[in-house]
Amino acid sequence: MVLQNMNRHKIIPLFALGAIIIQLSGCASPAEVSNMTTQMDNSRQASPTSPYFNNINISSVGGGSETNPLWTSQVSSEDFKSALEGTLRNARLLGSPDARYQLAAEIKELDQPLIGINMTVDMSVLYTIKDKQTGNVVFNDKINSSFTGTMGDSVVGIKRLRLANEGTVRNNFDFLLQKILKK
Repeated sequence: MVLQNMNRHKIIPLFALGAIIIQLSGCASPAEVSNMTTQMDNSRQASPTSPYFNNINISSVGGGSETNPLWTSQVSSEDFKSALEGTLRNARLLGSPDARYQLAAEIKELDQPLIGINMTVDMSVLYTIKDKQTGNVVFNDKINSSFTGTMGDSVVGIKRLRLANEGTVRNNFDFLLQKILKK
């Protein structure tokens, strides 16, 4: 009887430990478009006098990767494009498909840690804006950004990585807008 009680006391913590491990692990999920889209206040929106005001269309986006649920969170080209469209719309830059300026974006690098307490993701995106009327490239810049997901953001590593992906995309868009709105 005493031996059975001892085994039960050893087994219960093992079940509790197993439940905690299941809670902390999980499947990788892709970066969410709404969390990558940059929100704007009026001071960061294009002025109606800007040549880009509601006059940029996204011609292409490439370089993204689909998320494998058994591996790590990624940023797909399609989701990156959707978030970029939302960001341009919020900044009053997105125009119709026949807009004068055509924006191409290519994700050149998405450098992610495999494990860590604080997970910093570095990103590099090449943006090119071409004037459809003249055929001239009016903007061509490789923009680097980073973001760190911390234990304060989530104790689950897979989620921290996703949050870091989303944050670095938002930061990248912020840097892009700063440069575009200067012109």
